[in-house]
Amino acid sequence: MHYLLAFFIEQRAEEFTRKLQLLQLKSFPCDLTVAGLKQLVSNDLESSRTSLVLHRKSPHCTFPAGKVLCSISNDKVFLLDVIRALGVNQTVFNVTETSLSHLNYVKSLTFNGDISPNYGELRSILIK
Repeated sequence: MHYLLAFFIEQRAEEFTRKLQLLQLKSFPCDLTVAGLKQLVSNDLESSRTSLVLHRKSPHCTFPAGKVLCSISNDKVFLLDVIRALGVNQTVFNVTETSLSHLNYVKSLTFNGDISPNYGELRSILIK
């Protein structure tokens, strides 16, 4: 049987927002969103992997003109830049693209590869 463990932190929004500014990259397009970033732990509660899920907004023709907060771009986001922004030592792990559940392997990623998802898509990355 698996038990549900619930954790929460009571914190003011201003303090929480300051801590979430870790992925401020010069080349991070504004139409790209970090949909998920979490540490995955093993059974002995050791941190073993990091899950990163990216979502790219798609342009929508019914959105009111003049209300777009950023322009849709074809800017690339390189894996190495994200890893450096996360403060991870790049010599100790490998990086793969997986299904959202991380159960199915898609492909290995290179450090100089573009990890931007297609418009309207999610991309799940597992850092070991």
